[in-house]
Amino acid sequence: MLYDLAIAIYDILVHLAAPFSRKPRKMMKGHWVVYELLRQQLEKDVRYIWFHAASLGEFEQGRPLIEKIRAKYPDYGILLTFFSPSVVANYALVATAIFNGVAQGAQPLVSRCYGKNDAAGARKLLLLGSGTALALAAALYAVLFGFTGPIVAVFNSENSALMAQYAFSGMRIYFLGYFFAGFNIVAAGYLGAVDRPAEASATSLSRGIVAIVACSLVLSALFGMNGVWAAFPVSEAITLSLTVFLLKRKAGRA
Repeated sequence: MLYDLAIAIYDILVHLAAPFSRKPRKMMKGHWVVYELLRQQLEKDVRYIWFHAASLGEFEQGRPLIEKIRAKYPDYGILLTFFSPSVVANYALVATAIFNGVAQGAQPLVSRCYGKNDAAGARKLLLLGSGTALALAAALYAVLFGFTGPIVAVFNSENSALMAQYAFSGMRIYFLGYFFAGFNIVAAGYLGAVDRPAEASATSLSRGIVAIVACSLVLSALFGMNGVWAAFPVSEAITLSLTVFLLKRKAGRA
């Protein structure tokens, strides 16, 4: 009873923290998507023994036990799940940090233009920042596309062939999203700098929760694992459309 109560409280806290923290938000997205994938891929007439490992390293440690149980219960299927996003997460962290740097570098300049009622100057900085983000996205993707194998190897500390296989194909889909994400990050910074916090928050919430969760559920149902990878670029494209609408809706303000 105490364990169930603690889990319930923990679940509530995770949901409360998700809008403000990246890790709880990723946890919620993973939970929403994984059950849909399991429903699609599991055979309904097979009984399974379910093992979940927090990472591939823990899976490797538990493999002897899983193999013994499989030999002892041959009539059962083995369901193995794990959550180990280190390859994608590490490269994504680098990419996001670069775009945040562009946005934060432009913000003081945009704020100064806004304070001087120089709307043309502020918009020029937005265009310059957006162009810089697009160029950086192209450079990052070119590096990723040309050196996917070595990049995966650097972050694949467990040396897992399964992880490398998923990451190799998935990264090339996932990181297409940064062509859109770079603009969204720069535009959100711009909106904050010109005293439009509601629009900046709408952009951030769309890309951080609303669009990404909706895309994860829908695309995973339609395309399986490739749909999960594609959820990020599609959600960023949707957010870009919203951001452009917000920018044009009050373009006269700055």
